[in-house]
Amino acid sequence: MGGCPDIWAPGDQDAFVEGDVVSLPSVNADKTLVYVCKAWPYNRYCGQFSPTEDGGEQGWDLAGWCDGTQTPTSSPAFSAILPAVPEGCPEPYDPARVDYEAGDIVSYELSSEPPRSIVFKCRPTWPSMSYCNQAGFAPGSDLRQWAWDLVGSCEGTLAPTLAPVPYSGTCEYDKETCVLDNCLCSEPDCPNPGNLAGTSTSCKKEVCTTVATAVGTWSGVATYVHGDVVRVGDQRFRCKNYPYSLWCTWETYMPSLDPGSTVWTGAWTRDGTCPP
Repeated sequence: MGGCPDIWAPGDQDAFVEGDVVSLPSVNADKTLVYVCKAWPYNRYCGQFSPTEDGGEQGWDLAGWCDGTQTPTSSPAFSAILPAVPEGCPEPYDPARVDYEAGDIVSYELSSEPPRSIVFKCRPTWPSMSYCNQAGFAPGSDLRQWAWDLVGSCEGTLAPTLAPVPYSGTCEYDKETCVLDNCLCSEPDCPNPGNLAGTSTSCKKEVCTTVATAVGTWSGVATYVHGDVVRVGDQRFRCKNYPYSLWCTWETYMPSLDPGSTVWTGAWTRDGTCPP
């Protein structure tokens, strides 16, 4: 395996990730052996058990032997195992925030030396998206997979304009609500398909009103109809007219700011930007 990596030392459950390599002398000390940390969730045993002690086989695989000293670099397997996010690292996860939304991305530092950070995205489905603001489901926790999807590894800093703009202002739209109301059958705008007496008030007509409604983020439990408006960050999207509105409730057509995503255009159209 070439030069020898660092000798194994104990650590917490996030001290090692899939592909990390360590070395330890063999039992008869004639060679130094190299071990590779297994994939999640078995990597959590890599800091708990030495590769050569009972229990070590839960986290480590024997890879070969080594000779001399490895060139000091960050774990070469790390970026090979996890796809790199080319734009850089987004803002670190903040447990104090309570406004994470579906699609928001954060970074999580695995180690400072060597520097290794990974990127997570808040899951788009309900109720997973609601867990993103609960500390018990934070990146790095045992339950993080219920709230966050692993995207890849990152280096450097992500330009702030590439992430959805966090929004905390007041964004509303006029939502039309229609109900059937009794009317005098003799009135011109009161339908009377049953030919009831003109003095009867048993006829019904549709009465529509508009109500200022907050523009929220897309939800998997909402039933959207044509004209409904949702937002991603501060960007608004309006549900198209029937029959395209039937797809507005489908997760597949959820609005997105990803330039490579166009499926959502089958159900939604851009509707401007929320006020600052």
